[in-house]
Amino acid sequence: MKVAVDVRALCVPTFGIGRYTRCILDILIPGHPEIKWFLYADRPILRGYDHHDNVVTRQYPGVNKIKSLLRTQIQYARWAKADEVDVFWSPRHHLPIRLHPSIRSVVTVHDLVWRQHPETMLFANRLIEKMLMPPSLQQADKILCVSQSTADDVVRGFPGSKSRIVITPLAASSVVEVRVPDMNKPYMLFVGTLEPRKNLVRILKAYARVKSDLAGVQLVIVGAQGWMHDIKKQIEREGLAGSVELLGYLEDDALHGYYQQALCLLLPSIYEGFGLPALEAMSYGVPVIGSNISSLPEVIGKGGILVDPESVAAIAAAMKKLATDPDVRQILAVEAKKQSDRFSWDETAKQTLEAIVGS
Repeated sequence: MKVAVDVRALCVPTFGIGRYTRCILDILIPGHPEIKWFLYADRPILRGYDHHDNVVTRQYPGVNKIKSLLRTQIQYARWAKADEVDVFWSPRHHLPIRLHPSIRSVVTVHDLVWRQHPETMLFANRLIEKMLMPPSLQQADKILCVSQSTADDVVRGFPGSKSRIVITPLAASSVVEVRVPDMNKPYMLFVGTLEPRKNLVRILKAYARVKSDLAGVQLVIVGAQGWMHDIKKQIEREGLAGSVELLGYLEDDALHGYYQQALCLLLPSIYEGFGLPALEAMSYGVPVIGSNISSLPEVIGKGGILVDPESVAAIAAAMKKLATDPDVRQILAVEAKKQSDRFSWDETAKQTLEAIVGS
């Protein structure tokens, strides 16, 4: 069998889709040498797979995001036909619209932000999703949804997709060597791209409200710059200079070191298709302050405190409880680890392969 995969998410530093794609391919490529994998990209993959005999990588020099997006619609379909692939899998919402009808297609949907909360997206990104996701969902033989919440969103928006949906949840990644951070104060941790959907403005307002009650507990923010209000200016407006540390994007070994040492993870997002940082923190017994909406209740379970993401007071109260009450923190830590253990990349990879091969 020949399988083509859109691996553009592996060409740039990222948390969500790139991590998902990497974790699945790390299992399927070495685990199934009988499958010939064709990896399609628009620039060099940050960590490629060409050392595997069953992998062929194809790429072209990407010029910019829009031109590359248009080119992939044509180029990927041409490559797939020339390579005589049996299946095309896109881990990132969109299929090549011109894909030959003889090629089975599988698409993974991580969220429907463009429908549920379009105000939290850049106009160009919203337009791309609006143009490419509906035909991809109509075309796909199988639709992989990373949570029940995302599956429900897909069915509400596209009722004809229900019979083709398979729920394939994410899991916590294991890191062999972890770099322990040099932090001399306890801290609460945020992990994610810096964008409006992540609710960082309310997180900072909540932290400012209770900081004086937290006995020196700091706030550490990890994540690549997305688009939002200037986070540094927001920190200054809230009077938090010196209490908030902005670390930018971190490689896995450093990121997991920060997970390990955190008092709690902050993820009271406006909307999440899954919320992978929650599960990764919980794998270390770190409780989560998460939203009581979208996918986070099913991911966090009893491993944290669920709050109204629009309530600064609710976020602040949860911060104070977890930062100052070690007994509550310990109870939630046990539940967090139990909840994280219910998710497995091996199982997700197995379900993904079943969708790809058509069993």
